[in-house]
Amino acid sequence: MRARSACAIRMIRNLYTSSGLLIARGYDRVAVSSGGPYVEFNLDQIVHDNIRKIRTPHFYFDEYRSNCPSNVMIYLQRMTLSKAPYVIGKYYISPYDLRDECGEEIPELFADHSEVGSI
Repeated sequence: MRARSACAIRMIRNLYTSSGLLIARGYDRVAVSSGGPYVEFNLDQIVHDNIRKIRTPHFYFDEYRSNCPSNVMIYLQRMTLSKAPYVIGKYYISPYDLRDECGEEIPELFADHSEVGSI
């Protein structure tokens, strides 16, 4: 069994892209749908200076990207989807695109749960 790093033991407060760009401060929960897990954020948790809006039309969401080589996709939900746990006005990022302050993946974001409290 692999030893857990100091980052893995602590509560994750800041979330980064694989390029090391701070993209969020905390999160609300992990929403799991048929498309897989997505980490949910409120407006105040996203570091808006580190993302840019993409002018690609989408029906259900607005698309943003991180201002770094990782080019992480961020969704801002605009309409509800049937049988999907996404909330209008919340931001969503794939956990595969997020890292902790040590640059490591965050296993807790991949767990099969749909209600995780804000940290």
